[in-house]
Amino acid sequence: MKCVLFVIGIVFFAGCENKDRKNEIRLVKVDEVAFTANDFISVNPAFTHLIESDSGSYLFAFNHVVKNFQFINMDNGVVVREIVLNYEGPNSVGGFTGATITALDSIWLLTSRPPKLNLLNFEGEIVLEKEIKNDVRPFPINYLFVFAPAPLIQYKQTIFGPQPLLEGHHQITKEDISKYQLAYSFDFGQDTVVWHDVYYSENYWDAGKKLSDFSWSKDGNKIFLAPIYDHEIQIFDMDSGKILNKKQVKSTYINSFNYVNEIPAGLNEGIKNRILHDRYGSFLFDKYREVFYRLFNPGYELLEELTMEELSLIDRSKPKTGIMILDKELNVLGEHLFGDFEIHSSSNMFVGEKGLYLSLNNENHPDYDENHFRYRVVRFDIEE
Repeated sequence: MKCVLFVIGIVFFAGCENKDRKNEIRLVKVDEVAFTANDFISVNPAFTHLIESDSGSYLFAFNHVVKNFQFINMDNGVVVREIVLNYEGPNSVGGFTGATITALDSIWLLTSRPPKLNLLNFEGEIVLEKEIKNDVRPFPINYLFVFAPAPLIQYKQTIFGPQPLLEGHHQITKEDISKYQLAYSFDFGQDTVVWHDVYYSENYWDAGKKLSDFSWSKDGNKIFLAPIYDHEIQIFDMDSGKILNKKQVKSTYINSFNYVNEIPAGLNEGIKNRILHDRYGSFLFDKYREVFYRLFNPGYELLEELTMEELSLIDRSKPKTGIMILDKELNVLGEHLFGDFEIHSSSNMFVGEKGLYLSLNNENHPDYDENHFRYRVVRFDIEE
């Protein structure tokens, strides 16, 4: 019988050694990366991208303090280049809601009023813009959604964008979900926008009104769409613009989603419910090792009453985080549950040649340091 052996840096665990825990894998770091933030910036930026070149490794991030994009040298924390954004005038990015760098000379950026897709060069100049409309959704789009777990994806001369939110959550019915297309594309060669027939599963609200959100990742000509509040992963073909397949990919740790059938009694109650219930997180493809990573956050029991600030902190830096490793056919190869507050699992993670970079800056951990970027690099090598 064949056994799957995971090697992280060195051989450390035989998957068939304990049949009761055959789906459990232990992670050992390959490396740890730390550098001082030489500018005022969050050490868990909302938008991050790893750029590896012959001259070194650089973190592309949005600095919410100065409100500009920066390229940060990961050896010494020096900002080697800054993209100055204009919030007024002819190159205004006012209403900026997110961005993705797709090449070393271009940033695709979204604004909300009106909803537009903009191509920005490194001088901060808008060289192309396109309004994104949808007349099918029950509620008009007033916010275009994009951040690190759900980036804009470029394929040939087309940009694919996510739109995961169900606007009017409390007003719409289960049947209305079939009108919420979750993905659009902009062909900048033909100057055309297409909304694709990609929807949440037919039984998405069968047990109640789950929230809406997803992460996605690209492999070749396909996008893999992984909802935050559902087990099903969809495979979207960018050439045909169609869903090719759907597959249930369940973590053994995810069993209780948050249902919001009524407006919570207050903001505190809404945050508490998010903390108490299970959810999935970022979905990443590792092109170097040809595996997928699906992060997840099991619910966390609150043992005492907390202030709004304390609740928000726990919600932002989740207490419990785990990771699923999937092969290219979305078969589960194994899972690992980190220790409480061990990593920050929101958006500050990415794949590099050395492995998967996970932020150690969980704001609730005793070692949290707001002055340093800190990553644990984990690598999975699969042998038979």
